[in-house]
This record gives sequence, C-alpha cells and structure tokens, in this order.
Amino acid sequence: MDDGRHGPTGRRKFLTLAGGVLLVGAGGVAGVSAVRSDEPPEPDPQRVRTELEPLERRFGAALGPLSDAHWIGYDVDAAQQDSRLGPPAPDSRVRLVGLARLRPGGAAAVLATPGRTFAPAPLAGLPARLEPYVPAGAVWRGSAEFDRTVTTGDPSGGSTGGFRFDEAHDLVCFDLLYLSM
Repeated sequence: MDDGRHGPTGRRKFLTLAGGVLLVGAGGVAGVSAVRSDEPPEPDPQRVRTELEPLERRFGAALGPLSDAHWIGYDVDAAQQDSRLGPPAPDSRVRLVGLARLRPGGAAAVLATPGRTFAPAPLAGLPARLEPYVPAGAVWRGSAEFDRTVTTGDPSGGSTGGFRFDEAHDLVCFDLLYLSM
C-alpha cells in the first residue's frame, strides 16, 4: 500500500515541496539584493571636498582665513587594508592633503615671517584628483621651521607633514598625517 510517504509519489511530493522552498528563498535573496542596490553608495573616502571649517580648525590660526579649498581627508590604513585579512588597526592615520587660497597677501606674509627660512619646495605626492586645482606656473616654497611650528602646535593633537606656499596665487598646499586614536 502506498501511503504517500514512500515510493515514486512520495519522492515527487518531496521534490516539489523542496523546489518550492528553494524558489521562495532565492526570490527573497534577489529582493533583498534589489533593495540594497537602490541604497545610496557609501561616499568615496578620497572624494575632493571643499568645506573650510575642518581646515581652519586645524591650522587656521597659523594661516588666517582660507577660501577656495579643495582637499581630501582619508584613513591611510583603511585605504591600504584588505578587510579580509583581519581586524582594523587600533589607531588610524588620517591624511589631509589639498590646496586653499589665503587672504590677499597671505602667502607673502607667511614667507616673510622672521626666523623661518623658506626655500623652493616642489609639490610631491599630490593625489591626481587634486592636480586640476594647481595653477600653471605656481612656484612653491616651504620651511621645515614653519612645518614644525604648525604641526606640533596643532590643537587636534599634532600631526606630521608640511605646507607649501605659492606667493603669486596666494595659495597654500598642505599634506599632513594625523594619528587618531
């Protein structure tokens, strides 16, 4: 006697039921994926930003008012780490790199500061996304004394890196590395 639990009829019922469950499950996964793909993507951590407040908070006291800023701020370690290799580092290093316009005569005032020797200092390692904001013919000058003074007196906890100034365009180019805990 075939009671539906054994034999060809029982197998057929089982396979039909199992196939239906798999089909419903696959449909649910596809639906969740479709919903997630409509969510806005995470912002690009290396997007060019234009806000002035974060820059003025970090080094506005040394440079004065800024304008026309184009900069990138990103976690260097996160950008280099493959998340599949393990947990993130306990401390992160944030790179803050970009350009900003100083008030008229601001670059000349910084370059004339007594006790600081400014020498020609070409830009190096500027991210490609910032290159369109560097004016043609810019002549950059930097000072190790100025860099030390500004980075060790930084109210956000200190940084390493430096500043370059172009007097003709009243521009500052900054490339700093902050350790955040």
